[in-house]
Amino acid sequence: MLQTISLLRKLTIAALFIATVTSCTTKLAPEYDKAIVDGLTSNSSKLLELFASASQGTKTTDFSKRETSYNQLIGAFEALKIQSEARPVPNNAAMNKANDYLTKRGLPAINSGITPSALALSEVIRQLTAMRENDIRKDMSEDRVELYKNPITTSLDQAMTYESFLER
Repeated sequence: MLQTISLLRKLTIAALFIATVTSCTTKLAPEYDKAIVDGLTSNSSKLLELFASASQGTKTTDFSKRETSYNQLIGAFEALKIQSEARPVPNNAAMNKANDYLTKRGLPAINSGITPSALALSEVIRQLTAMRENDIRKDMSEDRVELYKNPITTSLDQAMTYESFLER
């Protein structure tokens, strides 16, 4: 009888230990944030509309037609950058998975050290601000517009790829 009680206690302790261990979860990456993904998606569309309107080149005389778009997009991407920076830096496993996917698509990998979305969005903001400042000062050719479009869309793709990988 004493052995049965002792065995029952051991089984109960083992069951409680297993239940405790299996209920613990480790966060390996930030939580998926639908608001960030939605913001990236809608502002990407608006950004591509800006590029479409400038695809034949721009004239400084009609900069005022684009100024509001530039300012709204820069502000929107700044806000998304702040949202993505508010989360912790992911572990290497999540970063490696996203980088493998980007590399297979022929795109540059995301640098580690800060939240990948924030890093990519910093580049979007930097390039878009430079494009706006150039657009104010002088006419831009089709080629010049394309020189801004390529790094901006690459960085935006990096941010969207990372955020999409967070949805598990």
